[in-house]
Amino acid sequence: MPVDLSDDLLLAVQRPARYAGGEINTTPKDHRAVRASIALAYPDVYDIGMDYQGFHILYPMVNAHPGFAAERVFCPWPDMAAQLRRRGVPLHGLETRTPLRDFSLLGFTLQYELSYTNILEMLDLARIPLLAAERRDVFPVVLAGGPGALQPEPLAPFIDAFVIGEAEEVLMRLLAIAARHREAGTRDREAVLLEMAQVPGVYVPRFYAPDASGNVIPLRRDVPFPIRRQIFDITQETWSVRPVVPLMRTVNDRFMLEIKRGCTRGCRFCQAGMITRPMRERTPGQIIELTGEGLANTGHKEVSLMSLSSADYSALAPLMREINARHERDHVSIALSSIRVNAFDVQFADEIKRVKKTGFTFAPEAGTERLRSVINKELSDERFLNVVAHVFARGWQRLKFYFMCSLPTETDEDLRGIIDITGRSVAIGRRFWGGNFEIAVSVSPFIAKAHTPFQWEGLLPREEITRRWRLVADGLRGRNVRVRPHSPDQAWVEGVLARGGRE
Repeated sequence: MPVDLSDDLLLAVQRPARYAGGEINTTPKDHRAVRASIALAYPDVYDIGMDYQGFHILYPMVNAHPGFAAERVFCPWPDMAAQLRRRGVPLHGLETRTPLRDFSLLGFTLQYELSYTNILEMLDLARIPLLAAERRDVFPVVLAGGPGALQPEPLAPFIDAFVIGEAEEVLMRLLAIAARHREAGTRDREAVLLEMAQVPGVYVPRFYAPDASGNVIPLRRDVPFPIRRQIFDITQETWSVRPVVPLMRTVNDRFMLEIKRGCTRGCRFCQAGMITRPMRERTPGQIIELTGEGLANTGHKEVSLMSLSSADYSALAPLMREINARHERDHVSIALSSIRVNAFDVQFADEIKRVKKTGFTFAPEAGTERLRSVINKELSDERFLNVVAHVFARGWQRLKFYFMCSLPTETDEDLRGIIDITGRSVAIGRRFWGGNFEIAVSVSPFIAKAHTPFQWEGLLPREEITRRWRLVADGLRGRNVRVRPHSPDQAWVEGVLARGGRE
């Protein structure tokens, strides 16, 4: 039964649009008329989760099947969580307000380790037992996917099944299994999980355990081992042209289209680049067609061409020219999600500014050429500063730089290199704009991630992380530079979850 979400409850919280539902391109379905359902759960607030590209694909994909239903759910802000508990209202899907415990599947995405505790909060608000071993009802089966699923052990006690790799095909198979068992009236939870464990890419922790050395081994002979990461043909994905359009401002208010998946650059710290190989590109023709459909379906006036490094797309400049030729008269601007400095071309800036100067973000990662070589981010200071000059010269007054501190082999000289190259960028900005510009600098502590060449690097003591960050932050303070703060304590928690086990 749908929950009763009264107007006075919504008026008692900040930003009630987070919980009201009814957005453009939603697909509410009668759960009595479908064979299986899934609540796609983002373990963070609506404003952030609505920009997640995975849901832009999975939500319309599932709902395109007449026998399946997908809804969305996000972690409530503390004021809403308190209201739900006080009024006895369970956490529910946005579309039909069906309680999460009434879905066939509850699927969390693991994008960031520091959001993992929100999974427990959402399970508690949904009145679903936190520990997988304590769940007695067959459904919902609690799933987790995304990059964090490739290091699943810290969450293994709480998750029934992990999807390892790309979920598009796997999720439809899991829904089909759930549908068959619901229709058969299965009351054996283990039987359902055992069948799901046979699907390539599905890891069911209850059938595996760490041995004395910490390696995960199967506990029975009828489950697969090893479990292989799944890969999807991105050219077959066309569902994301009808994303849900929120009724409130979110972090990125634009139509987002994935132009390629995977990266072959091999930055030694980058988990995303390692776990999404091989690189797969859409054709320019498909991108142009899908861009037109997506803009028509959403009304957005900006399109973001998404990938781990959009500048590495093999035909980016002519693609941008064609998109502008078709949509410039409608005042549609282009944004690039990530630009590798060595792949930057002045044509990109010229095409972007034809309608509106969207942001430019560059990630040199380290302050010296020596340390960039260590992390396999080959980039000379001269090349970086030339790109900064080109961007300032073409009318940009706000840039973002991403660096890391506490990298392997890092010295104080490398840290002072961050200060130096930022200072030289400031000097370039003043040459073009006087004092009317800003460079936002993020210096985040390095965290070793699984499946990367640096995965066995240890965490530095918190005091040393703090010292290194402070050295850079203090050196950057001044006119035209804004430094984003980072917490060493949070870095430690992230590091434990990124490389920890079930213990």
